[in-house]
Amino acid sequence: MVCEVMDGSNLRSMILASEKTIERLTIYHFILRELHESRVSAIYSKDLAKLAHVKPSQVRRDLMVTGYAGNTRNGYDVVQLQAAIDEFFNFKDGIKTILFGAGTLGRALLTYFYPLKPKYEILAVFDKDKNKIGRVLSGTRIYPVEEFSRVISGKNVKTGILAVPAQEAQITANLMVDQGIRGILNFAPARLLVPPSVFVEDMNLRATLEKVAWFADK
Repeated sequence: MVCEVMDGSNLRSMILASEKTIERLTIYHFILRELHESRVSAIYSKDLAKLAHVKPSQVRRDLMVTGYAGNTRNGYDVVQLQAAIDEFFNFKDGIKTILFGAGTLGRALLTYFYPLKPKYEILAVFDKDKNKIGRVLSGTRIYPVEEFSRVISGKNVKTGILAVPAQEAQITANLMVDQGIRGILNFAPARLLVPPSVFVEDMNLRATLEKVAWFADK
C-alpha cells in the first residue's frame, strides 16, 4: 500500500506502508487517545510497545512513517504524536461513512458510533425495509437503497459499512463500489468480490467466535 505522509519540512513524500503497519498505527492511535484523556503528556517507545503488545523496535519503525520522532530524554509527546498520526491518516476532519443494513447489528453499530461524533460519523443508513425508511436512529436517517447515489452525492464518502444478510452482500457491495466507495467494513457472513482498488475488512463474527472457542477449549 502506498501512502502519503507530511514530513518535518512540510513536504509531501511517498512511502511504503504495509497493511500490518497501518493496523498497528490504529492501535497506537487508540492508546494515545486514552493516554491523553488520562492526562499523560509523554510516553517512551518501550511503554507504548508494552501497551500495544509489540516490541519497542517495532513501535519506532512504525512511527517513522508519520515523520514524527521522539527523543531519548522525554520519549514521545502524546499530543504531538497523536497529531502526527492524524496527519498521516488524514483524519483531522473525522471519518465519514455510510451503513447498509438497519437490522439488529446495524442498529447496534449506530448506537456504538453515536457518542463518537464528529470523529466517527455514519452519515446515512440504507435499507430495503419500507417500515424502517424515514426513521432516525441515533441521529442518523434511514433511506431506501434506491436513493443511495443521491444521498451521498457531493459528500466525498469513500468508506462504507456492510451489515446486510449474506445473500444481499455482493450486490450491495457492487452498488457501493459503483458509487465510489473504496473501503468496506464487511459484517456480512460472505466473501466479497471487489476490484483491487477496493479494500475490504471482513468482520465475520461467527468465524471469530469459533476461533475464540477453539482456543478457549485447549
